[in-house]
Amino acid sequence: MPPRSECLLAGVRQHAFRFQTHGAEQPGAEADAFAAFVSGRPVDMQWRRPWLAAIREAVESGRRVQRVLVVDDPPTPHQYFELALAPHSVAVGEDLRLLDARAARVLSLPAMDFWLLDDERVVSDLADDIDDWAILEHLRRARDRALGAALPYAEYIDIHPFPW
Repeated sequence: MPPRSECLLAGVRQHAFRFQTHGAEQPGAEADAFAAFVSGRPVDMQWRRPWLAAIREAVESGRRVQRVLVVDDPPTPHQYFELALAPHSVAVGEDLRLLDARAARVLSLPAMDFWLLDDERVVSDLADDIDDWAILEHLRRARDRALGAALPYAEYIDIHPFPW
C-alpha cells in the first residue's frame, strides 16, 4: 500500500502531482466522512486536517501541489464528495483541476491513480515506488496533457454547479 499522502509531500522538493481517476473511499475516517456526506449529515473534517496542513506547508515552502480529478458525467457519489471537499484543499494552495472522463479517454490518459513526485518518482496503487525512465516519461506526458485539458476547480464549478 502506498504511503499516506501527507508523508509523500514531506519528501517532495519541488512538485507533487496527483492524477485521480477512481475516487473510491478509503477505509476508516474517510469512509465515515463519506457515509455522513451521502446521508446528508455534516462532515467532520478532523480526519482531513493532516492532509490540508501538509498541502499548506508544501505550498508555503515554495513547492507546487497539483491534482487532476477525473469526473464522470454525472459524477459518482464519491466524486461529488471529492468536489465538496475541494474548496478546503484549494484554500490551502492545492492547484486542483477537473477533467471530464470522456476527455481523459480521448487524451489516452491512464486509467489509474498515481502520484508523480518531482518528475522522478511514481507512487500508485499498483506499486509503492516506480523509477523506471520509460514509465516516468509516459506519466510526465500524461500529466502535461491532463493539466492542459482540465479546468481549474472554480471554473469547473461555475459550469457544472452542484445539484443541491
